[in-house]
Amino acid sequence: MSGRRVVTWISYLALNVAVVAFVFLINSLGSSKENHSGSDDGEKIFMGFVCVSALIVCSGNNYVMARRLSPYPRPLNERFWTFPEFELLNFFGSFLKAVVTSYVGIVLACWIAVLLPGVFAQSIGVPWFFVAIVQSAVYLVVMASITLREYRHGLRITREAIDESQRRESQQRQLELQSKISQLEQAQVSANARKRRDDVRSDCDALFALAAPEIGDRFSKQEYAEFVSKYMTDGFSPEVVEERGEQLKGIIHHHWKRIEPPRQGLKELSEWFEQRMKELESVPDERLRKTLIVQLKGRYSEPVRIPKSSFDTHWHLIGGTGKGKTTAIHTMLHGLLLDPMHEPCVVIVDRMGNLSHELLLWMASDFCTDEVRQRLVYIQPSREDAVIGFNPLLYDTLAHGYYKVSRASEIILKGWASQNLEEMPRLGRWLFNSFWAAAQLGLTIADCVHFLLPGSGYHTQLMQCLPDALQSEWSDLLRTSPTEMNRVLDSTRNRLKPFFESPVLNQMFGMTENRLDMLRFMREGKIVVLNLAPLNRLPEQVADAIGGLVINEVLTSARSLPMGVRYPTYLFLDEFQRFVGPDVESAIPEMRQLGVKL
Repeated sequence: MSGRRVVTWISYLALNVAVVAFVFLINSLGSSKENHSGSDDGEKIFMGFVCVSALIVCSGNNYVMARRLSPYPRPLNERFWTFPEFELLNFFGSFLKAVVTSYVGIVLACWIAVLLPGVFAQSIGVPWFFVAIVQSAVYLVVMASITLREYRHGLRITREAIDESQRRESQQRQLELQSKISQLEQAQVSANARKRRDDVRSDCDALFALAAPEIGDRFSKQEYAEFVSKYMTDGFSPEVVEERGEQLKGIIHHHWKRIEPPRQGLKELSEWFEQRMKELESVPDERLRKTLIVQLKGRYSEPVRIPKSSFDTHWHLIGGTGKGKTTAIHTMLHGLLLDPMHEPCVVIVDRMGNLSHELLLWMASDFCTDEVRQRLVYIQPSREDAVIGFNPLLYDTLAHGYYKVSRASEIILKGWASQNLEEMPRLGRWLFNSFWAAAQLGLTIADCVHFLLPGSGYHTQLMQCLPDALQSEWSDLLRTSPTEMNRVLDSTRNRLKPFFESPVLNQMFGMTENRLDMLRFMREGKIVVLNLAPLNRLPEQVADAIGGLVINEVLTSARSLPMGVRYPTYLFLDEFQRFVGPDVESAIPEMRQLGVKL
């Protein structure tokens, strides 16, 4: 029994003692007065009222004490909770246990049944045992009500605990079953993949053993073992091992069926060498790094090989809607990205989003290696939870800045109805002035709103920071009437409005630092995927403008490299017609020298 419960019990007991003592005191005073002067009916009524009041106070006090200090009934046996026919027996067992084990109940029974009823009986002339019986019955009823309430509460809690335990056991069994099924499936997949890799290696071993006597030193056993250990290990997916197996078989067949030219005339010898060079170009062999495998139709079918040198003069895939242009790009990317001997920078500008989605699914599958995944840089301007800062106005020197601002102005303007600066000179002039002012102050495209809205709180301060020549040009416009000024600037505001008001674009083009460091991506051989799918958040004109700005960043970064330093870069443009213009047309002849393959 805790000290707090002892103090509580003593305090309630003291109140009972005080009340009974008060009744005895009143009774003794009344008795002494009766002995001296006799008693009358008024005094008996008063004593009866005092006794009844004391009885009510003690009963209430005892009820509260019994409620607070009564033992909490628990089931005699847990199995009784599951059988309804034993609930009544269990209740009476709990009740008897509560009454018998409650020292408070015994003490209260003594006080209520003996002392107070005796005083009350003496006052009103009723036998004390009758009052004691009534008080004991009241006490038992109180204890029964308390026990019943606690019993119901315990029954509900116990049933909830049993239900929760059964639910957890069921969930645990389901999880264990699912885990076993998943482990079995993974084991089956791993076993199938291992078998496919072993089959490929066994086929190659058998073919090499058959051809080795005739091949001789042209393709030694050491070279064969080096190829297998480097490109056909268990670390690669079965599909990659099968592709490499087909390459290895081609190498073996090439050396096995090699026929030296007979001693013939110069014409026949030239024809033989031409045919020989075509064979060398079509078979990987030591020229494996110069050949791109873009398709594999079946396990034992010949893959389609494309010389990587063909990309130097660029590719243009033409076809109607749904004819497989995007699928062709996707297929070429597989062979290009999985090539361990060649890790160039790959920039993919996807206007509709289908190519990006399929490429991400492929990268998340077992067909893609971890090395390829680590090179991925995924950019989606329409996403609100992941924004990459892009500031195309940053420059190193004034001449460099003038060029970058001019290109950015043309690209932003080209997104609307294929317009250029020559067609709308006033629009081009103030679009350039806004960008050039922001660039010279180290600001962003999103900050141009303060130049185009003279009512902005920062307009006056920014104008004071501009160079004299640019400040003079803006001052000439500000000195005109408000109507004329709005007429001149309205077209520029309309073009840049999405960059000012769209939360996504404002964050992307509102950062002073340029996180889209294309030069670093090219140097490290990153795979940059730009998904320009609208998703009801990105206007078409703005998407075209962002794609044009990224293409311009690629070309600008390639042009900035010193002579003799080139980073091979593949630039894939899906929906090419949305980005083609005089700038791309003029850049095509120099892309080969810059190391950019379009």
